[in-house]
Amino acid sequence: MFAMNDLPPQFFSDAALAKRVAIIEFDQQITPQEKDTDFAEKIMADERPGILNWIIAGLDQLLKTRRLDPPPCCIEAIERIRKENDSIAGWAEERRRCPGHCHHIILQAAYDDFDWYCEQNGHKVPSKKTFASRLRDAGYEVSRPNGHEPFRLYFSTPPVPEK
Repeated sequence: MFAMNDLPPQFFSDAALAKRVAIIEFDQQITPQEKDTDFAEKIMADERPGILNWIIAGLDQLLKTRRLDPPPCCIEAIERIRKENDSIAGWAEERRRCPGHCHHIILQAAYDDFDWYCEQNGHKVPSKKTFASRLRDAGYEVSRPNGHEPFRLYFSTPPVPEK
């Protein structure tokens, strides 16, 4: 468990960590005047049956699904923070590139564009080798078609959602 105001650089570059992280944002500040030191006692006195029903419903869901699902606010926070902190995912999303085989681009051209993206957004630029490796980890194909041509990044473009 960590408590921090800012994530360490490249926090989401580790795929194993990114899959396991749970982020809970505490985005409200309570002033000393608003602070209620007796809140727990007051809510237990007034809401005890409702709290018990809530606990039982949660236990019932846990026993049925055998997992705890994060609430939507946590899922949204993780996605937003991942996009803000994972320069490669942010670049791919901004360029509307998804893993696939519909299109390709020379890896060097993609990396040059990514370098510019990082410069514009204040991200640290990883090496081209790390860039290619993290794209592979994300499901993109990075390969040489016949062993002699430059490496290519294969991607597809998702359909634009209707408004």
